[in-house]
Amino acid sequence: MTSIAKAALLSFGLFLMSPSLKVSAQIGPRAQSHPQPGLVSEGTNILMVFANPVVGKETEFNTWFNEHSQAILRSPGFVRCQRFKMMPRKDKAPPPYAYVILYEFTGDPDAVIAALGTAVNAGKLEMPDPRYVLKTESMVYQAIDSGFASK
Repeated sequence: MTSIAKAALLSFGLFLMSPSLKVSAQIGPRAQSHPQPGLVSEGTNILMVFANPVVGKETEFNTWFNEHSQAILRSPGFVRCQRFKMMPRKDKAPPPYAYVILYEFTGDPDAVIAALGTAVNAGKLEMPDPRYVLKTESMVYQAIDSGFASK
């Protein structure tokens, strides 16, 4: 398994544990409720964007991504998004990316992602700003089951 794939799985695990998604499992000191056992329904598409800020430009990076994410959410098919920052762990090397941004979307993945490219070419959506964003990589995943919850 590549380091990118490991980072993707770790990041997706963080997404699955996000209290803002109202999971039915116990999260920290408080339980959340959700009508289904998993965080998203089977068949839900997730675009995972891994990113690193330019050294010394983390504030600008986060401001840019806040604006960029809102623009993506105005694109057809996009439902919601959330950004995560890597948390250092004892005795663990950091993954290759400090941030992961998860976008939930509906529709055919190829068509939805192609529409983002069309929006960039039409000047309606910016590519990552190299003044603040050092490197990005993205992958699309689809939920293959309805998930599980603690009892």
